[in-house]
Amino acid sequence: ALIAHLEFNCGEGSALQDENLRQAVTYAIDKQAIVTNIFGSDANVCNTNSSPYYSDYDSSLDETAPYPYDPDKAKEKLADAGYGEGEITLKLITQNIDYFTKTATLIQAYLEAVGIHCDVSVCEDALFQTNRADTTGTAWDICLNTVMGLNSTGRLGVVDLNSYETGKNGLYIDDEVLQEKYETANLASTYSKETVTDLLKYIDEKC
Repeated sequence: ALIAHLEFNCGEGSALQDENLRQAVTYAIDKQAIVTNIFGSDANVCNTNSSPYYSDYDSSLDETAPYPYDPDKAKEKLADAGYGEGEITLKLITQNIDYFTKTATLIQAYLEAVGIHCDVSVCEDALFQTNRADTTGTAWDICLNTVMGLNSTGRLGVVDLNSYETGKNGLYIDDEVLQEKYETANLASTYSKETVTDLLKYIDEKC
């Protein structure tokens, strides 16, 4: 399954280090409208980092999705982060692929509607990969990306501390609890629907 998703820079180089601001962004975006207007019947909304096409998918995670589309809640969280409307600008990067550029434009509009400025950078693949792997943690705040995998953990390498040279994972954090849960869910001897669900719940709550 191919899943398009947003990755948040949770490190010191980004304002999205603030959980309230990450939540503001998440509440601001109407995922169903994006799927309907850009992907049509070829896609479904996933409210967690998994897909119904995976055997380890837990439908309860979608049913208890913590972040529905709620612009008023987004504005509330923006204020909780210490920003008034129009006082923060986030950098979004994505690849020069038609459905990505259209999605990025819609996301930009949703964020602007709740008072978050969004600068969109559409990159050819080489530049996108360079920016995505930026070791300073300042090249982007939001990355619109996609990963293919045969199961949920197969596409979650972004949270693996061992996949990057910075001492932090692809979200610019070094969360030891997250790493432990990832390794447990990814190891053949401990991989199960339960360990995967435990990992996904943690990601939904913390990242």
